[in-house]
Amino acid sequence: MLELKHSEIQLKAKGSEDLVSKLQYGDIKAIADVFNIDHKKIRSILLGRYFGDKRIVECAERLVAFYASVDLEYNVKSIINSYAATNQD
Repeated sequence: MLELKHSEIQLKAKGSEDLVSKLQYGDIKAIADVFNIDHKKIRSILLGRYFGDKRIVECAERLVAFYASVDLEYNVKSIINSYAATNQD
């Protein structure tokens, strides 16, 4: 039987250190819980050390994209800084 291959289906992916640096505290543990995989393995995949299920990397990328869309870092800092003015006792 002749096998024709006209497309490529990616089943595995790996992240990068940049990806992990943009995640929030607890995100890797939450992803690990959902995929029922040890968080150390998830972290290694997201850091780009190993290939893993592409859904793991997609999940992390979607989180990072969401954080960027709501400008999470700026908003968190502005909320915290808004209490500095009232804490001048």
